[in-house]
Amino acid sequence: MSLKELSMEAAHREWSAGRFRPVYLMLGEDTAAKSAAMAALKAALRVDDFNLSEFAGNSEPHAAEIVSACLTPPMFSERRLVLSRDLRLGASGRRVLAGYLKEPLPSTTLVLLSSERKADFKDPVASAAAALGGLMVFGPLAPEEAASRLRSQAKALGFELSEEGAQAMVQESGTEWGILGGELEKLRLFLKGKKEAQVPEVQASLGYRRDTGPFEFQNCIERRDAAKSI
Repeated sequence: MSLKELSMEAAHREWSAGRFRPVYLMLGEDTAAKSAAMAALKAALRVDDFNLSEFAGNSEPHAAEIVSACLTPPMFSERRLVLSRDLRLGASGRRVLAGYLKEPLPSTTLVLLSSERKADFKDPVASAAAALGGLMVFGPLAPEEAASRLRSQAKALGFELSEEGAQAMVQESGTEWGILGGELEKLRLFLKGKKEAQVPEVQASLGYRRDTGPFEFQNCIERRDAAKSI
């Protein structure tokens, strides 16, 4: 059995239209992608310090505190954001959260971040988040999925990325969206207003390549490999 997930593209469309789920459970190992999603959600919600509550969320007593914050109406704002950065609440803590999610406060958006790789249908929080449409998994993408997302996101950023260009980015930089998103932003800046990017533009702007580690430049110098150093 699997739980229905909300894609990042669908979430962006909802947020742009001013629609927010009562909960987002963000799972997966792609920390950069989760951070980018969290930043986008914060920007869309436009919450201030009076309407933002953050918790470490790594002990069972935090569950009651999180629920209490969720049940607090927003102050001089339409919405309150409650964020738990490390969902390790144990079985009883998860039941407490799941109980709240049976009837969540409409003005609160609860975000739960977890390093768990995928959702477990036996987890009451994951089941509740899926039922409310807020289950998001940030795991490795298949190459074709990564290329498709690159082209879609490029269009949202105001330019066309060719199919060959997207494939080149994936081949060079991998499928981790946190990295690809950063490379796409570099490409946008490199274009300087141009509305189309092909393989040459991609190759000229890439800053991260899987076959180049952080010490590769130093290694090239030590090997006296001038060509590769350049």
